[in-house]
Amino acid sequence: FTSFINGIPALQDNTGVLSVFPNPAHDKIIIDYPSFKGARNGEITMFDFRGSIILQIPLVQEKSEIDVSHLAKGAYLVMLTCGHDKASARFIVR
Repeated sequence: FTSFINGIPALQDNTGVLSVFPNPAHDKIIIDYPSFKGARNGEITMFDFRGSIILQIPLVQEKSEIDVSHLAKGAYLVMLTCGHDKASARFIVR
């Protein structure tokens, strides 16, 4: 079950499950998800502040590096989905 606020999935406490750094970011972010080690058929989805999907990539390892230099300054949300498991985190682009 995922709840939504303003079209964006609501955040849950994902301490130790998913982290995004640096935060705030300028040119790239690293998404670290050690709890999903060895996960298959997962994906990373990035949303803007309106809830629009701006990126979807497959989950392939424990960390992913994503170029955010083309994104406008503002707040974004990253959601990691693998089967029924979901985790999300916010980050800022400056």
